[in-house]
Amino acid sequence: MPTSTEDKNVRHPLGRDIGVAVWSSFLAAALATMCFFATFDPNALHDDAEILRGAFSPRMTGYTLGFFFFWFFTLLAAGLTVYLLRGRVPPGRSGPPADSR
Repeated sequence: MPTSTEDKNVRHPLGRDIGVAVWSSFLAAALATMCFFATFDPNALHDDAEILRGAFSPRMTGYTLGFFFFWFFTLLAAGLTVYLLRGRVPPGRSGPPADSR
C-alpha cells in the first residue's frame, strides 16, 4: 500500500497525466473564452450568422457552447502534448530514460 503522494504518482502516472491534461485545458479554455467573448458578443454573432440563429438564442447558451468548443481543442492539444512527452519506455524500465548529463 503506498504511503506517500510520490508513491501514488509513480504507480499511476497515466491518471496523473490525464488529470494534468484535463485541468490545464480547462484553465486554457476558460482564458480563451474570456478573451473571445470580451471581443465578440454572442448576440451579435446570432444576428450576423444565419446558421447560428438556433444555437445562440440566449446569451448564456453562446457562452457555454463557446467554452466547450475551446475546451475540446485545448484538451486535444494537452493530450497530444502528454502523449509526446511520455515517449516510449524501453522494456524493463518503469519511467522515462535517465538524464545523461
